Amino acid sequence: MIEVINLEKSYGPKPALIDVNLTVNSGDIYVLVGPNGAGKTTTLKCIYGDLKPDNGKVLIDGKTLNKFRKRNISVLLEDRVVFKGLYPYDYAELWKILYPKWNDKRYKELMMEFNLPITKPLNAYSSGMKTLFYIILMLASNTKIMILDEPTQNIDPVKKDKILKLLKEFVSNGENIVIMSTHHIEEVELISSRFAIINSGKTTFEGDIQEALNAHKIVKQSEMTEEMEIIMPLDDGILVKTNEDIGRTPDFREVVLGYLKK
Repeated sequence: MIEVINLEKSYGPKPALIDVNLTVNSGDIYVLVGPNGAGKTTTLKCIYGDLKPDNGKVLIDGKTLNKFRKRNISVLLEDRVVFKGLYPYDYAELWKILYPKWNDKRYKELMMEFNLPITKPLNAYSSGMKTLFYIILMLASNTKIMILDEPTQNIDPVKKDKILKLLKEFVSNGENIVIMSTHHIEEVELISSRFAIINSGKTTFEGDIQEALNAHKIVKQSEMTEEMEIIMPLDDGILVKTNEDIGRTPDFREVVLGYLKK
């Protein structure tokens, strides 16, 4: 389990995270959804220890992160940094040192499956190829936790489908965890077991898709009551959070867009 509790982080005078709370269970594919600049990347960096939060804490199985627990976390960074002149083989050798459970056979199988060139340096790869290569390294590292920032960015639909299936396979043992960010709402529906909407540095909703649908309704102005929490007016009504059996049930996209526009 990973717990993110009252996370706050600023870059100088500018707040990036104001109040982020997440609970990620073993076996989850947990998706952070939100627009660019919402705080998704900063949240991920705090979880894997690249940034130290100003306030709040991150617990992994009830304990704070240290260098030994980091061996069980593999990360796809936002900027896909590569070193000039290094080839896939060089990276594989480096990751073998970093991750004691490295699976060389798995690495070679995935390189063949995605047809990535082994005789071309990584700095000559396209942005999509770099993303694929890093995901291959992560899967071959045999960590318990994978943290991915926009893992389908610049990936064609066929390869995107393969990636999402590999992530589902990764957590199928009920023990591993995937945490990923995206601004594509359809990916949340395709892959997440739980998700959080992050906007302006805050967690505005957390749960699974069915919980989100059950907790909201789209109602007319005349149907409003004092107990309803107004989320956002939409084209054909008002998105509200309520337990009342009234109005209509929104679709998932309407729920997410309502919170993002709020």
